[in-house]
Amino acid sequence: MPEFNLRQAPPNPERTKDAIARIGYSLEESIADLIDNSLDAQATDVLIRFIYDRKNIHRIFVVDNGHGMREETLRRAMQFGSTLRHEKTDLGKYGIGLKSASLSQCNQFSVISRVDKEVSGRRWSSDQPRSKSCPQQGQDRRHDLHQSTAGLISL
Repeated sequence: MPEFNLRQAPPNPERTKDAIARIGYSLEESIADLIDNSLDAQATDVLIRFIYDRKNIHRIFVVDNGHGMREETLRRAMQFGSTLRHEKTDLGKYGIGLKSASLSQCNQFSVISRVDKEVSGRRWSSDQPRSKSCPQQGQDRRHDLHQSTAGLISL
């Protein structure tokens, strides 16, 4: 019987991120994916706000009143292939939608979430060029969450 030399070949995180970001979402599909996440979080209100000028969309806010995510849940949600518990009715199951939908449209995005008075935030950044839906430099918008009933802001 032949012997095999088995070795692990872990994926390159940067290249994996770039490949998933190029899945081919349109802007409308990307926003729909984020709205689906809001609905999975039992949101009854979802606000989509575009900050734009005559040439470009500079920022998109998706704000909802869903149940939000605590720090550990948000950390796991921002990982590719995260293993979060999903309901049977949830469309998201594989842990790539939020990241692939967002990174297909911009170089960086943030998720800021609040549960009770606990505010958590995470950001993905990439040097790879994308559309201009999101800015290169963003602001820390966690203070906005303290004033609202929102469960999520994506930039």
